[in-house]
Amino acid sequence: MLILTLTKKWFEKYVRGEKHTDYRVVKPYWTKRLFDINGKPKKECILQLGYSDKNRLHADIVKIELLQSGAEIDLHCIEPVYAIHMANIKYMNS
Repeated sequence: MLILTLTKKWFEKYVRGEKHTDYRVVKPYWTKRLFDINGKPKKECILQLGYSDKNRLHADIVKIELLQSGAEIDLHCIEPVYAIHMANIKYMNS
């Protein structure tokens, strides 16, 4: 399962339902984590506030899209980025 570590600002946007897509710069690090060894995208993820396991959300990954540039999104970068689209975002049971 994919774990995405977030800062408080972004985590709270997911909690409030304002955000459903996370962005990561295309690098071997993220390619290995987003796709299995057959190239199929992961189906579920955990959105985690910092490195504590106390504030965690579970989400279904609907689609992973490759964007040519992150200039117009949260990352404000010119490199290609993965857009990780999620649904059914809710707090995990302890």
